[in-house]
Amino acid sequence: MFLSFGLVFLCLYGCLMSGLQLLVDAVERAGVFKRNKTPLEVKVLAAMLCFAGLSYRGVAKAVGGISYGLVYRAFTALKGLPKPERRCRRCIAVDETKVKVERRGEPIYVFLWAARDVDTKEVLAFRASFTRSSLDAEIFLKQVLECCENRPLFLVDNGPWYRDAFERLGLEYRHETPKGRETFNMRNRIERWFGILKAKLKCLVGSPHNTITRYIGSFTAIYNWLLKHNLS
Repeated sequence: MFLSFGLVFLCLYGCLMSGLQLLVDAVERAGVFKRNKTPLEVKVLAAMLCFAGLSYRGVAKAVGGISYGLVYRAFTALKGLPKPERRCRRCIAVDETKVKVERRGEPIYVFLWAARDVDTKEVLAFRASFTRSSLDAEIFLKQVLECCENRPLFLVDNGPWYRDAFERLGLEYRHETPKGRETFNMRNRIERWFGILKAKLKCLVGSPHNTITRYIGSFTAIYNWLLKHNLS
């Protein structure tokens, strides 16, 4: 029994180290870090611990010998990983949620928009806004289209801010409906991703708007990289 547990642990550890080395290699190829006084492996490990949900200070304490500031810079730098390629896409799920942040010392809510390819599961784009209107939706949809060579079908909820945006852009879209179980299941993928993200953001509740958006940018880049390499 103990032997079996040990073998499982060694296999999991080997997979983790293999994945970490792959990410180190990808970061090096992409030229994410301009200076490397701190070993690249240490910065990537710190970034991955942030991705796992630890706070910047928690990571600095866990790794040891590095500062809170270095952890923050290491994690936010990984937004420089390669972005989803521009290609033909069949169907994209779009959703938005709100999180509590600080602005000039006052707590407010920010709306986070995200789009996920239903087939590849990539997160194609995200945006943070202080309002939730058809103009905000249109701006975000234009951002999503930068990853598309065609004009795919969009899946959205019944938010009133979507209709005018889609009509102005001439895009095809469908609402989630109780009877449309297949459509609901596809759109539910972006909701699940938001659930993962919001769980990670708990360590940043009440943080400044820019801190939140930088975190999401790096979180999304790492998430897509892990997905592409079947490590998610």
